[in-house]
Amino acid sequence: MSTPYPSDPVQAAANRRLGLYLFLISLSVLFGVSLVAYLIVRLSGTHTLPSGDIHLPTNLWISTVILLASGWSLHKAVALSCQNDLLGVCRSLFITSLLGLAFLGIQTPCMLELLADHYYGITQHIFGIYGLTFALILIHAVHVLGGIIPMFVLTWMAWRRSLSPSHFPTLDALAIYWRFLEIVWIILFGVFLITS
Repeated sequence: MSTPYPSDPVQAAANRRLGLYLFLISLSVLFGVSLVAYLIVRLSGTHTLPSGDIHLPTNLWISTVILLASGWSLHKAVALSCQNDLLGVCRSLFITSLLGLAFLGIQTPCMLELLADHYYGITQHIFGIYGLTFALILIHAVHVLGGIIPMFVLTWMAWRRSLSPSHFPTLDALAIYWRFLEIVWIILFGVFLITS
């Protein structure tokens, strides 16, 4: 009787890796198209603020540093998993999770500020470039939250000492996903800075 999943662990790992890459490609398309739409609206000049007139919240710089620090911490967790240091993995994952939450916590008032600027722009008959900026940051933040949830699960498992080498591919996949989110944020923030 055949099983719906391959019994070969190497093939199963390859399938998971392929699924992850397909997911990241679809996210790349989502962020890429959104960024192109942002640039078209921003550079069109019709009903938008002139170049240099967009104010970005300064706390976005702090959130950027925090996200990069969380990536370093997650990289450390992966390195410690190769040494079977479960306590170190637990610590690094916990730090990464807290930094991820701090990233979201700092970005929330920034998004609210952008939303307030968007509504003010509408009253001035200016197309909502602030609204587009808010939407792009929100989409990214939702995906960061999507990475924090499995991170907390892995942290809990490591803390209870139930994390085993069979979970390390999940940790590796999470690290790849998190690195992808870091790169996306750097590109988004860079475009916001250049076009502001």
